[in-house]
Amino acid sequence: MSLSSAEVCRATGATAPVLNQWVAEGAVRPALVPGLGRAGAPAGWVAGSVRLLAGLGIDRLREHLAAGQTLPVPGLVLGAGYLPGLMIDPRKALAPMSPGARALLRRVDRLPAVVKAVDGKIERLLRRAGGR
Repeated sequence: MSLSSAEVCRATGATAPVLNQWVAEGAVRPALVPGLGRAGAPAGWVAGSVRLLAGLGIDRLREHLAAGQTLPVPGLVLGAGYLPGLMIDPRKALAPMSPGARALLRRVDRLPAVVKAVDGKIERLLRRAGGR
């Protein structure tokens, strides 16, 4: 996922100097993408997101989802690799983004669908186990 520098700052609440620090520390990899600016997604976003979600527990995750906070933002992305990160409401970050960035963020915001699919599988397994 590639966003402009301004879009990364708006989505995370970071200032331009903080974003430049992330680039200097290797947390954000600049990318020259026509029409999207030069800030790219951090290399550790997926791994950091998995660690964040694993540490939340299912009940806390459900609370975040119910509040519309469906996008994990790892601590590394926030410049605090020692913290697990936080969940954000992507709808609040979408408004100031370009149409292409908004469309991309909507495509990657799949956590509610994943949780629903897992819940369905658990329910089917429980029914099968109870039916024996």
